[in-house]
Amino acid sequence: MKKYTYALPLRWADADAYGHVNNALFPRYMEEARTRMFQEMLPTDEAGRRQHAFLVSRSIVDYRAPLSYREEPDDVHVRVVACRGRGWNLLTKSVTRTTCTPKPRP
Repeated sequence: MKKYTYALPLRWADADAYGHVNNALFPRYMEEARTRMFQEMLPTDEAGRRQHAFLVSRSIVDYRAPLSYREEPDDVHVRVVACRGRGWNLLTKSVTRTTCTPKPRP
């Protein structure tokens, strides 16, 4: 499957006093992007959606760089990387992150 991109609006309340988005929110961001993708892929009628219902059994997040709050949305890419039986593996990636250079300790 090709990559699905969701322009995730950042919320001012998601940032801490330093302007960094709290890491605890990334699973919620992943959920929002995944939900938007499936809304476009699955049937629009209630019976069709129930037939294709799913649950998330595991989520793993690799935090690689902080995400700073800004007015522009963050692009979140979602794609299916594996299908095995009844299970799917999804890759969700935030691509417009800012990098943070660690300050040396005194």
